[in-house]
Order: sequence, then structure tokens, then C-alpha cells
Amino acid sequence: MAGVKVYKSTDASAPVLQNTAGSLIALLDACLVNGYGAKVAAGWTKAFSGTNLAAYKTAAGTNQRLFRVNDANTDYAEIRGYETMTAISTGTNQFPSNAQQVDSRHYKYYTGTSGARDWIVVANEKFVHIYNAIYAENPLAYPAYSYFGDFISYKASDVYNTLICASSDTSPSNQYAVNLEYSGLTSVGAGKWMCRKYDQLGSSWQFGVHADYTLGSSQMGGSGLPYPHPVDGGLWMSRCFIHENVSSIGVVHGEVPGLWNPCHATPFGHGDTFSGSGALAGKTFIGLRAGSGGNYSFAIETSDTWYV
Repeated sequence: MAGVKVYKSTDASAPVLQNTAGSLIALLDACLVNGYGAKVAAGWTKAFSGTNLAAYKTAAGTNQRLFRVNDANTDYAEIRGYETMTAISTGTNQFPSNAQQVDSRHYKYYTGTSGARDWIVVANEKFVHIYNAIYAENPLAYPAYSYFGDFISYKASDVYNTLICASSDTSPSNQYAVNLEYSGLTSVGAGKWMCRKYDQLGSSWQFGVHADYTLGSSQMGGSGLPYPHPVDGGLWMSRCFIHENVSSIGVVHGEVPGLWNPCHATPFGHGDTFSGSGALAGKTFIGLRAGSGGNYSFAIETSDTWYV
């Protein structure tokens, strides 16, 4: 297994994200399947392809669900999951289905702008986090953030614990808000869908994400405890938990691998790297900023410790 890898637009030989059809697929090919320069690929396969179309499959030993990308638009790609596929446009249990959500997007650009975009991908053989600027002149203004893959399930022998988080909005300026918000246990999130619910029955099912809400705000890293925390001088962070609304009752299904909520208002700069201590000893992180101008923040674990 490849383990957790960090890919950046600033790497030598890194692919360039542009407002052209196929640009996001070229980036994902490089990070997930082929590698580039000195960077080793995350260990996925490209199961099916077409003109500006790709379906990526997680590695052997995972659920091996598929991440389909339609990158025909210049400003965004349509992204969805599939339980199985037999061709690039044929498969079972699409999540979300077209009936459940008309748009499921990852934005590359804000309409009418141009130039290469900064991006960061953090992935292993099971899961991928995709983050990029949509403005060249202000990289922290409304960046795009999506994720896909097998999540950490609290259910034994769970074989449907695969999810996607994408934008359900036709405005790129809302993607960060949708994908970095968390909610109460009986509320689910726009753009957040899993292959099946915890009982393994049915089909595509909507989920929500919660963290230590009482210590922060409704969006990650927007407010909360003073930083550094005056009692212990620390940076407090919370795991991000996945919940479902089943018959008006909230149940906790698992965790988003590698995603952490800082319980402070923007306690780090964009791209800052740091190491954990105490309960987080042995873990390393990269801090990322979002919002209208970087006024929210979140962290992605960069050590190979997502599932331990």
C-alpha cells in the first residue's frame, strides 16, 4: 500500500490546473494513478475513461468503489461515486443519484478568470482530499474542497462505507461553505452522500458531519477557543464524525479519514505544517484556509495514521 501522500502544485513536475476541459482529470491521473517527478502515486487505478471522463477505483483490499469525474466543463467537474461500473457511463448505485442531487461539482475556476491555480491533494489508496484555489489573484477566496473514498466505520464488517463530499451549488463561491460546515445529529449536509447507510441496505444515502461544535462554530476553524489555549498553551483539534438521520434519530456511523477541525479561529497560516502532541503524538498535519478570504480553517493529517 502506498500510504498517505501529499501532492502540491509547487512540486517539481506537478500538473497544472487550468480552466480547460480535462485539466482536473490530468491532475488526478498524476496524483492517484501515475505519479509525477519524484512523487509516487497514491495507488488507485483508472478503471474506465472517455473524452474528458474518468472513473478511478480505490486499491485492492478496499471497498473498490468508483469515483467518476466528468471534466468536460472548463470551470468545474461533475463528480459522483458508483458502487460498481462496467463502462465509463454505466454503473450501479450512483451516489448521489441524479434524482437526489442535480449538481455534484468540484470547481476548478471562478467563471471568467484564467491562469494556473494553486492546489493540494492528500491521498492514500482508500481516500482522497482535493483542495484548490478558484481565483489566481486571491488564492484563499472561496477555495474548492472535495473528498471521496472509504471512511472509518464504527460498524463491524462494513463494506459500503464509501462517501463523496462535493458541491451541490451552481455558484463556486459556496463550495467551501457546504463542504466545511457541520451540523446537529439529525441534520444532513448538502453535497454529502455515502454508498449505503449503516445497515448496508438500500442505495445512496445522505450524511452529515459534526465535530466539537460547542468549542467552535458551524464552519470549521471560524471561531471558538482562544489560541493558543491559555490553560495548556495548546492547539485543540477535533475529529470530524459522520452521522446519519434514520427515522428522525441521529446515529454516528464513523469518521472522515484525515480531516480535523481546529477548535479556534484560524489558528494557523495557509499551508503551515505541524506535529501533534499528547493524544495526537505521532501525527503530522497541514493547515488549510478557506472562506471569503481565508477566515475559516481546517487541517488534514499528512502522516500515515488515518486509520489507526
